[in-house]
Amino acid sequence: MTLSTLFPRCLMLTVTPEQKERARRIATGRQRGKHLAAASTSIGSPQANYDACYHGTLAEIAVYDYLEAQGLNPKYILLSRCAVTEADFTLDGIRYEIKCSPPGKGFLHISERQHHDPRRLCDFYILVVFDTPDCLHVCPPVPHADVSGWKRMDNRHEPYYSIARADLLLPARASPLQSADPQSIGTFLSTLFGGYDTNPDLRLEIRPAFPKWLEKTQYPDGNAPHDWQFRTGKRRWFSITREGIEAAARYVLDCQGRYEMYCGVLPRNRPSGKAADVSATRWLWCDVDGGETGVRGATDLLHAAQIQGLLVPTLTVVSGNGLHLYWQLDETIDLLDEQARNRFKALLQRLCLHIGGKTPSPHADSSRADVASILRIPGTLNRKSETDPRPVTLQPPPLTIPRRLLWWRSFLPPLPARPAPRYNTNPMPQDISAGLIRFAQRPSLEGNRHNDLTKAAAWFIRDLKLAPAIALQLLEMKAQASPGTQPITTDELRSIIKWA
Repeated sequence: MTLSTLFPRCLMLTVTPEQKERARRIATGRQRGKHLAAASTSIGSPQANYDACYHGTLAEIAVYDYLEAQGLNPKYILLSRCAVTEADFTLDGIRYEIKCSPPGKGFLHISERQHHDPRRLCDFYILVVFDTPDCLHVCPPVPHADVSGWKRMDNRHEPYYSIARADLLLPARASPLQSADPQSIGTFLSTLFGGYDTNPDLRLEIRPAFPKWLEKTQYPDGNAPHDWQFRTGKRRWFSITREGIEAAARYVLDCQGRYEMYCGVLPRNRPSGKAADVSATRWLWCDVDGGETGVRGATDLLHAAQIQGLLVPTLTVVSGNGLHLYWQLDETIDLLDEQARNRFKALLQRLCLHIGGKTPSPHADSSRADVASILRIPGTLNRKSETDPRPVTLQPPPLTIPRRLLWWRSFLPPLPARPAPRYNTNPMPQDISAGLIRFAQRPSLEGNRHNDLTKAAAWFIRDLKLAPAIALQLLEMKAQASPGTQPITTDELRSIIKWA
C-alpha cells in the first residue's frame, strides 16, 4: 500500500490528549537540544519557535500513528539524538518529509534552504493543515519537484516557498480531458471578445475562485472575508488579440481542475475589475437563476419572456443551476464615463425586469446587471457542491441577427420609480470618516442583506466602539442602498444593534 492510496484526497484526523502530551514533551526536548544536534530554522521569538516545533511534532505523531494503525511500518527519526541528515521517514524505500500549517495560519511554508539541502532530500512531502488545535487535514503526497513551483518569498526571513492552505485543501487536480471541454472554452471566449477592435489596452480578465464549500475548512471560525473565494492569486489578464484569447483559453483549461472559472463579461482597460475600468460593450446579458427548479425552471422563465417578444439569445450557457444569456449588439457601444456606464447598467436592469421572477423561484439576478460583472466560463465545472460538481455547458448557438442598442431601449420596460427614503437622512457627525460612509453606501448582494447588516453591526459596535445611535445611522444608510422585495424596518435594525 502506498501513501497515494491512503491519501487520495485530504484526510481529516483528530488528535488525542495523549498525542498532544507526547508532542509537548518532544518539542520541549527538541528546543533544549536533546533530540537534535542542529537547531531548527528560527522564525521569530522563542515562543513562536516552540509553537512551530510543537505543531510540527504533533503532525508527525498523528501521521505516524495513523500509518501504524493501517498496518504499515514507517521508518522514522522522530526521537533521533543525531543531527537530521535524512527525510522524516521512509516507507517501501520512498522518502517523505512532513510539513505543517499551524492553526490560524493561511499559508504553509517550506524553507528554500531545507528544500534544496541534499541531506534532507525527499521524494514526497506530506503536508498537514491544522483546522483547530485538535483537528488536522493530511493532504495527498506532493512531489518534491512541485514545491519549487510555489510562490517564493524572502521578506524578513530566509527565503521560503509558500502556498495558500486553501490550495492544499482543494481536491486533487482533475485531468482536463475528464472535466473540461476545450472547444467550448475557446468558442465562448472568441465569440465574446472577438468583435472588439484590437486595442492593445483592452484586456480579457480570467478570475478563478475557490469552491464555496471550502469556506468552513479554510475559515473554521466563520470570519471569512466577503471576497475570500477570489483570493486565489490566480487572477490573470490577457490581450483580446487572437493570440491573447488562445492563451486565456489555455489558462482556463489549466486552472479548471481545481477552481471555479469566471471571466469578466466586458474587456478591461487595465489589470483591474472595477466598473471604471470598462470602456466598451458589444453585449447585453442576464443571469437567470433556476432557484428550486434548476435549469428547467430558468428555461421556462426564458420561454415565457420570449413569448412577450424577447429575442433568442446569441449565446446560452447552462451554468449548473440556471442560464447565462447573452445578446450581441450590432455595434460597439462606448462606455467612456460614469454616466454612460450607469445608463447601460439601467438597461441591464430593465432586461432583468422583463425576464422577471422572484427568489426562491426562477428569477433574473439583478446583482449581475453591472458592467463589471463576471460570469462562468462554459467548458468548466460548477463546484458549488463538493459532492455534485455540474458541467457548465455552451448550447449550440442559433442563427440570430444582432439588434441596435436603440431597439433594446425602446423594447424593454422602464424601471419603476425609486421609492422615497425610508430612513433618517440626517447628516453624519463630522468625526465619522468618509471611508465608513462609503462602506455604508455600498449595496449588499441580493439575498445577503441581513447577513451583511449583522456583520456590519458587530464591526461598528464591537470593534470600532461606535455609539449605538451612530451605528444605527450607518446601518440605515446600508439598508437604504440595498433595496429588496421586503423593506428592512428601523426596528429590525435596532434589534441588530442590540444583538451586537
